[in-house]
Amino acid sequence: MGNSILSIKNIPRINFTDIFEKTNGVESILLSDPARVYANMDYETKSLYRNKIKLLAKKTGVSEIYVANKILDLALKVKEEIIANEDIFAAILKQMHVGYYLIDKGIKILEKKLDYIPT
Repeated sequence: MGNSILSIKNIPRINFTDIFEKTNGVESILLSDPARVYANMDYETKSLYRNKIKLLAKKTGVSEIYVANKILDLALKVKEEIIANEDIFAAILKQMHVGYYLIDKGIKILEKKLDYIPT
């Protein structure tokens, strides 16, 4: 009985956000952001990104993991282009960040990659 009461008292100390982020597949993919920006974002912004992925997955009929992987593929492709063309690095740096494909002009590129036509 004593152990049960102590366990209940410890529940508020558990950081469920940390547990969620460590076990969420989309989170682990986004943490591979080649711009290394995603890992330093606050919880609210990360949540915005994950919700945007969830919405795109629902609209396109594919899994959230699939969408996240496509975003990462696009960002990695830009990183490879930057490495090959260092002189244009500054102009396309933001395209290397996964957020460009969620909340910036890159959304059109992502939608095309997902074969999604907005209504």
